[in-house]
Amino acid sequence: GAFSPDSRWVVTGAFDNAARVWDATTGAPIGKPLLHDGPVLAVAVSPDGQTVATAGRDKLVRFWDVATHEPIGLPWSFNGSVGSVAFAPDGRRVVAGSDDGTARIRDMPWLSESPDPESLSTRIGYATVKRVDERGDVVPMSASAWVDLVGRFGSSGGR
Repeated sequence: GAFSPDSRWVVTGAFDNAARVWDATTGAPIGKPLLHDGPVLAVAVSPDGQTVATAGRDKLVRFWDVATHEPIGLPWSFNGSVGSVAFAPDGRRVVAGSDDGTARIRDMPWLSESPDPESLSTRIGYATVKRVDERGDVVPMSASAWVDLVGRFGSSGGR
């Protein structure tokens, strides 16, 4: 789950194919469920608290308007279940990791614009992330570990 920036509400994902927003004080649900076509494996809240990202076994990342609980733009499609998602600290990019072995970074301007699917596809970055293991060998890094690392240090690489 993830807290809103002001800690007034939280969002959770579940195996019933939905993410839900809850009042953090009372535990009461807020608005309608945010639906996927499979279990919701990860959720994130934008730094401004206006957007929720949900990721799932349906191989999609979806973006939702917190005020209306309506989808924003087109879903972001992967070739495998998406088990992690995070917004950059400045809210300008989002990263997601899939069990297809990729972690992808996407710019966020389309959230405030009318999306053009053709131009959106040119903004997607793909990466097979590598790390150096304890023996000094270069090996693949799991996409979820990379998303966690980016989430902790942000898009500036910790600078």
